[in-house]
Amino acid sequence: MELSNLYDPKKKVIVDAFVNTGSQLIVLPETIKDSLGIKETNRVEIAMADGSFCEAEVGRIEFQIRCFRKAIGEAMFVSEYFEILIGYIALESSNTAVDALGHRLVTVRYFDMRKNKHSTGRFLGSGFSKIWH
Repeated sequence: MELSNLYDPKKKVIVDAFVNTGSQLIVLPETIKDSLGIKETNRVEIAMADGSFCEAEVGRIEFQIRCFRKAIGEAMFVSEYFEILIGYIALESSNTAVDALGHRLVTVRYFDMRKNKHSTGRFLGSGFSKIWH
């Protein structure tokens, strides 16, 4: 996976990462934040799989997973060492899905904007909901 600074694309890092659909964002060590020169971050508390909590910084990056679409998203920079993870929001942002049977990543050909049978369409306002009927 290639990572770069959103505001200075010359600052790039190439890393190996694991896909973890249980993770929301891309998870990176703080050293990569420094290598990319990411300065604007927010501090957040994160819940771990074992029920514990820790803090991380969240910043925006540009990333590309192999040959899939380049995307802009958020990454969590953690001080403790974790495996580098690709979360489900990063997968969705880059039109990538997990093929569980084939143990691989595949391209999603289009964004699905169809109306869900449980949706009322009201969140778009009364003028927009009519186009879905």
